[in-house]
Amino acid sequence: MALVIRESFQEGNCNVAVLRALRVHPKFLIADEISTMLDAITQVQIWEFLLSYCEENKVGLVLVTHSKALQDRLATRVVSLTS
Repeated sequence: MALVIRESFQEGNCNVAVLRALRVHPKFLIADEISTMLDAITQVQIWEFLLSYCEENKVGLVLVTHSKALQDRLATRVVSLTS
């Protein structure tokens, strides 16, 4: 089972969305621009939690982002879509 976590939530319910997605113990997550609109501290907290959770539970993580910095920091493999 895969779950998609989208950017369509604000900081207050971001944690709720992530926890709801993890509740069903997915095999992998698709994180689609989930931290774009969050402040820097919350972004770090979300990504640290997700990376730790995925590593501990052997869950794959597909990161969809426009942020080269985030990609460089988090990704082990990269697919770049350009026009």
